[in-house]
Amino acid sequence: MQTLKDQRAVVTGGSRGLGLGIVEALVARQAHVTVVARDAARLVELQRRLGVAIAAGDVADRTSPRACWATSGPPSWSSMPASPRRWDRSIP
Repeated sequence: MQTLKDQRAVVTGGSRGLGLGIVEALVARQAHVTVVARDAARLVELQRRLGVAIAAGDVADRTSPRACWATSGPPSWSSMPASPRRWDRSIP
C-alpha cells in the first residue's frame, strides 16, 4: 500500500458516503486529513474515531475553503465529492 505520510488532504462531504470512504482510505495511508461537512456532530465523531482534523462548513459558501485552509494549511490535494451545484438553479 502506498503511503501518503506527511501529505495534507482536504475532503469535502467527508462525513458519510463516498466522501467518508475517501477519508478512511487516506487515513489508512497516513495522510493528514481535514474533513469539511455541514453536520458538526458527525464531524466530532469522525475526529474521535479517525483522528482527522475537522471544519464545519458548507462548500457552497465561498468562505469555507479559506476557513479550512487557515486551520490545516494548503492541502497537497483535495477531494470534493460534495461540491456546490450552482447549475441546479437553472433547472425548473
